[in-house]
Amino acid sequence: MKDLLHILRYKLISNLKFNFKFEPRFLFKNVGSFIVYSSFAIGAYLFSYNSIRYLLVEMKIGLFLLHEFISIVLFIFFLSVNAGNIIVAFSTLYKSDEVKFLFTKPINPTVIFTIKFLDNFFYSSSTLFLILLSVIGGYVAYFKLPFLAFLQIVLFQFLPFMLSAAAIGVIILMIVIKLASVINPKVIVYGLIFLYLSTVYFFFSIASPIKLVNEVMRYYPDVDKYFGMLIPGVMNYLPNKWLSNSLYWIISNKAGYANIFFYKQILLSVYGLSIMMALGYFWYQSTWLIAIKLRKQKKYNKDSYFAFGRKSIFESSIAMLIKKELHCFFREPSQVIHLLILLFLITIFMFSLKGVYLIGIRDAQLQTIIYLSLFLFSVLLITTLSLRFVFPLISLDGKSFWRLKSAPLKPSTFALVKLIPWILLIILIGQMLNYFSNFNFPAPLLNLFSLLTLSVSMFMILMNFGMGGLFANFNENNPIRLASSQGASITFLLSLFFMVLLIIVLFIPLSKFFYSLRFYGTYNLQPLIIATIIIASISIICSMFFYRVAIKSIEKDY
Repeated sequence: MKDLLHILRYKLISNLKFNFKFEPRFLFKNVGSFIVYSSFAIGAYLFSYNSIRYLLVEMKIGLFLLHEFISIVLFIFFLSVNAGNIIVAFSTLYKSDEVKFLFTKPINPTVIFTIKFLDNFFYSSSTLFLILLSVIGGYVAYFKLPFLAFLQIVLFQFLPFMLSAAAIGVIILMIVIKLASVINPKVIVYGLIFLYLSTVYFFFSIASPIKLVNEVMRYYPDVDKYFGMLIPGVMNYLPNKWLSNSLYWIISNKAGYANIFFYKQILLSVYGLSIMMALGYFWYQSTWLIAIKLRKQKKYNKDSYFAFGRKSIFESSIAMLIKKELHCFFREPSQVIHLLILLFLITIFMFSLKGVYLIGIRDAQLQTIIYLSLFLFSVLLITTLSLRFVFPLISLDGKSFWRLKSAPLKPSTFALVKLIPWILLIILIGQMLNYFSNFNFPAPLLNLFSLLTLSVSMFMILMNFGMGGLFANFNENNPIRLASSQGASITFLLSLFFMVLLIIVLFIPLSKFFYSLRFYGTYNLQPLIIATIIIASISIICSMFFYRVAIKSIEKDY
């Protein structure tokens, strides 16, 4: 315990000293971060409050359906925290230079494990927790719950909920590494991915939101009472269901019913943390040595199509850089796994759009909101991909960046080699999202929003590339940490501002389009064409600016 407190104390001191230097660059980052997190908090609070009001007052879905939707969101959130902790924990617990240093000291491995777990949890979940606090604040404010209820929900529900997800993630990681010593690691990783994808598929197969809405609406207007008989029994064993049920009973003034879910949530987190610490005590040092051995077993395939010795259609220096980028991406498991998870979630979204047009077919305003929401969600997915994979591109070269700068390559060539694969992939995904979003809408919207999606995708990609160069950190080789840094948060805030601009420019033209279509059977595309030209022009100008920022960052002497 003495060693643990000693190390934690000096980690806190070092972080404070590093983050509070009185230099213009650090002041800009800290002020920017404060604005970002404040904006996130305010935005999440307002979004939560107004979403609940809209669903209950305008849509009249009732308290039961509201909390079932919350349960579904919490399920995705639980899996996100769980999978995120697996990916980040691998770098934190097994690849960190700090761990290598601590293992050379007379420190118990369990202490090192505990320190790095806390580091991993607070680093990967702190931003999510801040947003959650704001979302809970909006929920509590809407239902006029006392401050004590807010503390109770946060401390006895959400915090144990997140700790359970994180602990289970680390447990799975340690089991995977232990099995990798006797089974082919690729088989285990693919099996784990299949398990997560199957879990999501079966969850939505069993708990179909559309089916549940149809069943509950048969009792309209009496939709506030508890329809527990409509929920499959297996769902009652999931922590997300415990959380949503406790919220339902709290606002129904039946706190006694909520207490049992508090106890279940706390017991699960204690049980999960206990197992994790036990495995850390018995397995951490051995699995750390296994991880080193597995990394050394990787062999370079000289017969590979992308082997450095093979001839290429490109100039030799460019070909080497292209192959280097591919090898660096595929040798990092977190990159491949995270990309596959995001692509799977995007695929689910695309194929879940069937019939969404029919929801608002009789209301022009509702149809405008639905269409704009689909477009903004597509933009959000494009933003997520850009932030996660494009923002870290320059920083990932790490301490070997000077070698690339000394190579006979122009900065623009260096930038384009890094960018082009991601430009092609993200634009392709953007166009697929646009196609499926417009599948049931009038054909002219597909053509206009195809151009709009293209320009917005280029803006998001180049903005993340430029900001990634501006906030380059060559001492961090973990792409997930880079995508969660202060610079990344500022970049995401700029993305949100741009999305607000999209709403401002597109809302009135879209409203006129759907209003004319609804009442006159025809439409006027001119306002939408003008709006598209405005957004495309802004996107192109800003894209050129951020590309120039990236080039200047590459040319800079670090």
